[in-house]
Amino acid sequence: MIASRDSLREFTRGIRSLAFTGSGSSEYVGDCVRVPIQNELGIVAESVSGGALLLDGAKALPVDRPDFWSPWRVREIVLKASEP
Repeated sequence: MIASRDSLREFTRGIRSLAFTGSGSSEYVGDCVRVPIQNELGIVAESVSGGALLLDGAKALPVDRPDFWSPWRVREIVLKASEP
């Protein structure tokens, strides 16, 4: 993640908060990457379960109109940044 910091900064330019969405393993991955992303990029990052979105809608989301990423989107960015 740290090695991909510059690529992630480029993708998150202008974002004040980021919500990772998913259920099961996707939710787990979101929980794992949110703290490093929050620390490295200085933006609010949360993991929101698909169930919470279904039941609570917008109330489950961060207040600062978030951008939504699946954990697999982060994986794509990290892998692309590590290509020679």
